Amino acid sequence: MNYLKMLYEQFKNLAGWQKAVIISVAFVAFAGVIAFAFFFSGGDYVVLYRNLDLETAANIKEKIEEGNYKYKIADNGATIMVSPAEKEVILLKLAKDNVLPDRSKGYEDIFGKSSNAFSNSRKIEDLNILRGLQAEIETTIKRSSKIISSARLHIFYAPERTFKEDQKQDKATVFVALKAGKKIEDDQIIGIRNLVANATGIDEDNVSIIDQNFVDVSKRLRSNKKEENYAADQYTLQKKYIEEKEIKLQEMLDRILGGGRSVVTVHAELNFDKREVFDESLAPPIKGEEGGVVISEELNEETFKGKGKKPVGVPGTQSNIPTYPDSKNEQDEYVSKAVKKNYDLSKKQEKIVYAVGDVKRLNVSVVVDDILTNEQRTKIENAIVSAAGIVKQRGDTVVVEKYPFNREDIKVQEKQAQQDKLQDMFFQLLLVIIPTGGIFFVLWFVWKNKELIITHFKPIEIKKEASTEEVLPLEARERVQKVDLIKDFINKSPKDAATLLQIWLTAE
Repeated sequence: MNYLKMLYEQFKNLAGWQKAVIISVAFVAFAGVIAFAFFFSGGDYVVLYRNLDLETAANIKEKIEEGNYKYKIADNGATIMVSPAEKEVILLKLAKDNVLPDRSKGYEDIFGKSSNAFSNSRKIEDLNILRGLQAEIETTIKRSSKIISSARLHIFYAPERTFKEDQKQDKATVFVALKAGKKIEDDQIIGIRNLVANATGIDEDNVSIIDQNFVDVSKRLRSNKKEENYAADQYTLQKKYIEEKEIKLQEMLDRILGGGRSVVTVHAELNFDKREVFDESLAPPIKGEEGGVVISEELNEETFKGKGKKPVGVPGTQSNIPTYPDSKNEQDEYVSKAVKKNYDLSKKQEKIVYAVGDVKRLNVSVVVDDILTNEQRTKIENAIVSAAGIVKQRGDTVVVEKYPFNREDIKVQEKQAQQDKLQDMFFQLLLVIIPTGGIFFVLWFVWKNKELIITHFKPIEIKKEASTEEVLPLEARERVQKVDLIKDFINKSPKDAATLLQIWLTAE
């Protein structure tokens, strides 16, 4: 107490500005320590659930009030905050009362506690079965995946029609919300699709999977179908072919240029005509021969000398005209020679069947942000030609243009995010710097004025007072000594003292 009194006297002797500085620094340091502790302890309340609909928020609020727990409501009722110490207890109570916001009602909830389950109509029963099936599949998807925060399943069973051409197909859509920073892979898409298809009996091609950005992530699986499965639907085949090309080219450009730096558009014309071409050609003649291969040969030779008609010969007028001697009475001589050869040329026959849906023409257009040189543009064009299978002899074209993208919205968002981040960092630094600076300032002030403080804080001699033993009589001193011994015994062995006291009370 004497040291505090001396310190107070020293403080009174300081100048007014010195007092103001010390008080301000002490106040700022104290406030900084309190704010620092409050910030890192998370405050008095923590978020229990956010982004709730009003009906769910009202049910949760009612259960919290039943347990007399502290809570706060924010974001117009969409966020509920509770005390950190009571959060786990509240979650257990909500789970017990079946009012968790992400809990779907399965078969047990629909049929297990229904008192009039057997009195419902057939239509109501079918609807309850559908609701239970959807809830069970949703629960399986959420609990079996580490990247999905929530899931919703919508099933459409088409009513039966009299005529087959009027019958619609059963369909199902799965909406999945991924956790921050997570990406769903093809294997996981296939697993979810097969789970829904096998559990509902719906064809897997009619199961769509939509993410939280309302992007159909299952469409990239449909491009892996074989060509014959799309021959009956020309539009679908052409669309899937274009989507496959766009996805592959976009992934390639994103790896080269970075995400959001390019846009790929593919236009393809497919030939759906079923064509069969028969090609028949003759083999060239054998070298050294006049024609092809000789299969038969006929040789006729005839010689005639003398007067008169030739007895035999080749049918015709010329052969039946008799010969006459000339005026010199000389004999005529007739010679006939005939050679007949039969040739057979080798033939080559070929049947060509063109596939249905082969590419007739392919055009690729790429727009790149204004960051390319002419050399880079040429390299990207060559890469696209190779990756897309461009055939220039077929009339295919590739166009790569550079044009600055409109990034105003992105820049505003990035700037706002950066400002928020800097603001948070600045606030955290203030919480650390202000208390630390205040403490160091007080220590520096004391160190600088230590001689003045030592001079004014002189030790005060305290007179030694008479001890209790010297004042009290002998009996009183003995009683005090016994009390001290008992206190010492109780402090050292409280259990033994309690046992001894219990024995005394029992004995009395």
